[in-house]
Amino acid sequence: MYLTLFSLCAALMLSCAGQAGGGKQVTAGQEFKLKVGQEVRLKAERVKVRFASVVEDSRCPEGVDCIWAGNAKVSLVLEREGGARRVVELNTNVEPKTAAAEGYEVRLTNLSPYPQAEKKIDPKQYAATLVVGRVR
Repeated sequence: MYLTLFSLCAALMLSCAGQAGGGKQVTAGQEFKLKVGQEVRLKAERVKVRFASVVEDSRCPEGVDCIWAGNAKVSLVLEREGGARRVVELNTNVEPKTAAAEGYEVRLTNLSPYPQAEKKIDPKQYAATLVVGRVR
């Protein structure tokens, strides 16, 4: 019975790890999406990028007249195997929209979903569209 329970727990943990995006690989320079908590590894590179959180989202909701378009800020973790780990914050509408670390540059191109009037976004729904490549 304990072996069955252990096997079930191990399978569940592996399933959750797969959903977190730990095994996902992308090509440098290719646009990709990450949900909060997910990470990717660059193919043929020893670099990982993890979408840690949405720090703020003050973007003007659809259907609302605003004086300013607002901004969303995300926190990302860049890590090179055997190297330093760096936390960077990128913005949708103000600088910085890109950051360099460990010889690579990461750029935020979009954050979805876009806010709607009188509708709160569940943090788990956020998806950042990113591009990572070598610094030139």
